[in-house]
Amino acid sequence: MQQPDWKFSKAVGAKLPGFKVIARLRWEGGCHIEPPLKEVPSASAIYVLIQKEQVCYVGSADNLRRRLGSYLRRQNAGAPSPRPVHKLLHEALRKAEVYVLCLTFEKRGRWVEKLPVDMILGAEAGLIATLMPDWNRRKSGGFIIEFPGAGDAASMKIQ
Repeated sequence: MQQPDWKFSKAVGAKLPGFKVIARLRWEGGCHIEPPLKEVPSASAIYVLIQKEQVCYVGSADNLRRRLGSYLRRQNAGAPSPRPVHKLLHEALRKAEVYVLCLTFEKRGRWVEKLPVDMILGAEAGLIATLMPDWNRRKSGGFIIEFPGAGDAASMKIQ
């Protein structure tokens, strides 16, 4: 896949070392992706959605191509989705383009001290705690967990 010439500020790059810009999503009577979906890696990955230099969402996927394809199909079909990120992406695309950055992994997990460790989920959780993207705020049973400072578990509040 040829690397597009999409650039971000050094501040964004510093927050996401090793991540590469792999796609741009835009709205023109429907959701479009550049380059074509078939050129997106099908590897396991952590991906980040960025709009206007702001990290909006951090996610992980066993197959990044399939995950982005699900976003496109939902947007273009106008189908309701139980996943809030689909609705948020739909609203965001009507305002400005969204870029997809990713970090791919050959193996999803490994064993540490005879325990299974999912490297992708661990890295995803760490990025969410550090970057605090708006679309990753989860509301469940009336509780919103906020991360006031990166890695500052002692000051975590449940509202």
